Amino acid sequence: MRVIKGTLKQMLANPIPPAQRVDYIMADLQDEGVLLDPMDRLRELYPNIMGITRTNQATGHSFLSSGVAHEEATEQSLFEDFYYQMTDRNLVVRKPICSRL
Repeated sequence: MRVIKGTLKQMLANPIPPAQRVDYIMADLQDEGVLLDPMDRLRELYPNIMGITRTNQATGHSFLSSGVAHEEATEQSLFEDFYYQMTDRNLVVRKPICSRL
């Protein structure tokens, strides 16, 4: 598997050599903010792309956005990553003031 890194714009404008584009690819996108359909856009150049990771440049936190979960991730952490990817903001979890029985 070949890992390529950069922004989506860089990957599309400066693709790897044609002979390497048929390799199995994992793309580490280093964009900030929301991207529209990056998997399909990359698949046009890299037909065997297996997944995308997104790295938050401020924190260095990396997560998968291909639907494949980190083995150690919890449902809550996966949702928090998804929320961050969609909104570019951290999820604030509030506890209820009181609970009803």
